[in-house]
Amino acid sequence: MKAVKFEIVEALRFAAGHTGGIEVYAKELAYPLPLPSTVLGALGAALGVRLGASVCERPFADLEALAEKLGGRSVDLFAERCEDPLLWGLLLEAGGHYYFARGGDLISVDNRGSYVDAALERKGFAADHRLRPNTRFGLKLAESRVAEPGYAYKVSFYGYDLESYPASLIYVANLASELAEKVVRLGGEGRVAKLSLSDLPKEIKELLSEESHYAIALSPVLFYAEGKIEPSSALGLKEVERIVGIPTSGAVKLRAENVGLGFSEVCKRRRPLLQALPPGTILKLKSAGAKAVGLLSCLGYGSLLKVRRIQSLQMARCA
Repeated sequence: MKAVKFEIVEALRFAAGHTGGIEVYAKELAYPLPLPSTVLGALGAALGVRLGASVCERPFADLEALAEKLGGRSVDLFAERCEDPLLWGLLLEAGGHYYFARGGDLISVDNRGSYVDAALERKGFAADHRLRPNTRFGLKLAESRVAEPGYAYKVSFYGYDLESYPASLIYVANLASELAEKVVRLGGEGRVAKLSLSDLPKEIKELLSEESHYAIALSPVLFYAEGKIEPSSALGLKEVERIVGIPTSGAVKLRAENVGLGFSEVCKRRRPLLQALPPGTILKLKSAGAKAVGLLSCLGYGSLLKVRRIQSLQMARCA
């Protein structure tokens, strides 16, 4: 296993779907942080992976083929748990501190126990930092020198400087090949980041070694459900005993969203949407060993940050 580091050198853009809106003016929704499929695509490009047109014949075949080339092994995209995912993360590192995401909020991994405690006690939890988008405008002019319909649009970029420290996106990867440091494309609009591989830092090793039935989702937990979301019946959530929720600044909330799995550069089309529990969601698991749960967990979706001790509840029970 290697630590994969994307050092941020400019604001990044991760589109949440097609740019859409009224006929003349459009607005785009954006994720504050990249999806695992975006990161795998960047790693594949950096390693010179080439895929043939046959991977466009069925959904997700391009991701399956890419993962097998990167990891040097076969993958089961629809296994509902994974103890050795190709990618684990993400964490954001700045100034020697590590953070996990709750939407656009960042919370220190040192506070993960308190974060889970707050959810179990149905209390809110304040973030350590907030990622704020920088909105920019784009325009395409027609021959008449007016905006072409649908090509006057607004897009969001995210920068990641925390208290003057440059930030990096950190993953753990099981890659079959070594990779020299290089600048790679990451996200849309031709944005780039500096990519490097290294041995795992001590802090990351400690986080990976923890085993617990309680965990925080570091990336979207993908599933499929009709009607009410019940872990026992939803495809992808069979390893989840209970969805505890997300402790926001004011209350604990249960959220699910539709997640687009990125744009396939090989097939020149967007991948399908799947339902997801967003990053920051706290889960109670049926077993303590899984590093990722949900559909596509072998790729890194549904990566889990385990929380071994829930101290405040233990003390309360003993009082």
